[in-house]
Amino acid sequence: TLQLVMSHQETLLFSFGMLDAKTDYFRLLINYKVPGSIPLTTRELILSYNKLVTLPVLEMSYLNELVYLDCSHNLLEMGLDFTFPGIVKLTYLDLSFNKLSFVTPYTFSQLNKLLLLNLSSNPKLVEVKDKAFDSNPLLRFVDMSDCALTYVGGELFKDLHNLHSLRLKGNPWNCDCSFLEFCNWIKKADVVYPDSEEMTCNKPELFKGLTVNVAETKLHYLCLVHLDFQDFVFLGLMAICIFFGGTLVAWLVGLATVQLQGPSGGSLIARSEVTGNQTEGLLGSGAHLVERPPFRCEGNKQLSSF
Repeated sequence: TLQLVMSHQETLLFSFGMLDAKTDYFRLLINYKVPGSIPLTTRELILSYNKLVTLPVLEMSYLNELVYLDCSHNLLEMGLDFTFPGIVKLTYLDLSFNKLSFVTPYTFSQLNKLLLLNLSSNPKLVEVKDKAFDSNPLLRFVDMSDCALTYVGGELFKDLHNLHSLRLKGNPWNCDCSFLEFCNWIKKADVVYPDSEEMTCNKPELFKGLTVNVAETKLHYLCLVHLDFQDFVFLGLMAICIFFGGTLVAWLVGLATVQLQGPSGGSLIARSEVTGNQTEGLLGSGAHLVERPPFRCEGNKQLSSF
């Protein structure tokens, strides 16, 4: 029998649990759905084990004092277009053991005060999109263990500077090169991973069963540029070839320059030799060269005309 247990009009319990004899509760039978008459002053609302498929978004948006909401162990489904009710003071949200499929930037966009989010044991949860928690900067505890996640982007938790604890075990992680960015974030972030030894890879076959921390080291070697001894030898030979090749080119350019300038210089020498031979020929034929003294002007004397 499903029961509604109410105490002090502040805490509402919808569960199959037994009535606590030490506390004065009020019982009420309900038919697998959340009643519309929830007191507006309710601070804690527990809807666990009720086989709920949907939540009354409109009615819950009026619970301005609600800080604790437990919707675990139900049949809740949230598609890509689902947006959680805008409960302004909500700090604790438990959605574990449901049938969630996606978490988008709109799913929790109205829960700005959220501190703890439990999404564990949702076997249909296959994707948490990047920036899904951008509207929840105060998050300190996130549990996404035992879901169907294969990949998480490196930007998902980057801006959650208050994040303290993160659980991710039990997911079939695909530890390929695209997963390396998230692995780097895990390594550098100041976050506690209580189940880090149980965060194992499911794919590829080479990494199956390895913890994410071990896989991260191997991914660095496989996915990033790295140099082996042979690579250094090859680069050294390339440097030597470039050096000697440059030297040879410079020598050839210099040699070509000398060859191109040679004929012009040689013609000048040849012309000088020809002029000298002609002069000697003239002297040898009896021609006399008359050396005429230079003219001098003395005082106001005029030069005599010839």
